[in-house]
Amino acid sequence: MDGQANSNNQKRDGKVELDVTREQYENLQKHEEEQEAKSKADVKLLDERACAELAKESIVQKNEKLLQELDVAQEQDENLQKHQEEQRAKSKKLLQNENLRKELVNTGNEKLLHECEILRNRLQECSVNFLIEEEDKLTMDTSSASDALDLLTTSDNRIGLLLAESIWI
Repeated sequence: MDGQANSNNQKRDGKVELDVTREQYENLQKHEEEQEAKSKADVKLLDERACAELAKESIVQKNEKLLQELDVAQEQDENLQKHQEEQRAKSKKLLQNENLRKELVNTGNEKLLHECEILRNRLQECSVNFLIEEEDKLTMDTSSASDALDLLTTSDNRIGLLLAESIWI
C-alpha cells in the first residue's frame, strides 16, 4: 500500500501543484489584464495630453496672431486718428481763412458803398445846368459843365479803383 499511498500522495501533490500553478497562471493573467488596461488608460491619457498640448500650442499661435492683428489695428486706428486730427486742423484753418476773407470782403464792400454814397451825395450837390437850348441844339453852361465833367471823371476813376480793390479782396 505504500506504493498506492505514495502514488496518491504524488497525485495529490501534483493536483496541489497544478492548482497552485493554475492559480498563479490566473493571477498572472489578471495582472496582465490589469497592466494592459492600465497601459491602455496611460496611452489614452498620453493621447489626451498630446491633443491638449497641440490644442494649447494652436491656441497660443492663434493668440499671438490675434495680438499681432490687434497691434496692427491699433496702429491703423492711431494713424486714422492722427489723420482726422490733421484734417480737423486744416479744416479749422481753412474756415478761419474763409472767415477772414469774408471780413475783408465785407469791409471792402462797406468801404465801396460808403465811397459810392459820398460820390452820389456830391453829384446831387452839384448844380449842373445842362439844358439850355438854342436852335434845337443841346448846349452846356461851361463853368458848371467843366466842374461836372471833372467830378464825373474823378468819380469814375474812384469807382474803378474801388471795384479793383474789391475784386482783389
